Amino acid sequence: MNHRPSSGRRRLVGVAVLVLALSSGTFTEAQDREHHRERGETTLPRNILKALKGDWFASLSGSTGCGVTTMWFQFHLDETGHGLVTQASRHSYFCGNTVTSGSLMQIDSLNPDGSGVISFPCDISGCELSFTFQVSHNKQMFNMTAEWVDFNYLAGLAVKQ
Repeated sequence: MNHRPSSGRRRLVGVAVLVLALSSGTFTEAQDREHHRERGETTLPRNILKALKGDWFASLSGSTGCGVTTMWFQFHLDETGHGLVTQASRHSYFCGNTVTSGSLMQIDSLNPDGSGVISFPCDISGCELSFTFQVSHNKQMFNMTAEWVDFNYLAGLAVKQ
């Protein structure tokens, strides 16, 4: 019996290791970039922004400085990547329940492949929640990965209404 991997399998493993090694640098660079853009700046891919324009519902869960937290946002995005949170709700173990509306949010960065950074307000003055996100191919939803802020581990999904 021969238990040695075939040369095809070794090549496949080698390619997978190479892809992982190259992509880890990309993720590090994305986290090191400045994530804010000024209002009115129009350097984002217009074709993707046009497809994202409309009403959205986002649901997030995880852990924050307030303990175990669940949140949802209803928001409207315009063709520039800026938006208005029409309603938001948060429940957390230590900070209780809140409902807010009327806050501004925005897409801070957006790449041609649909990945980027999006920011939402939180209900504490000066607080902002920023997430790395990836838009689906049909532009009808996007995932949001955990924040890169210490002790905040929220992640979620947004669906176009």
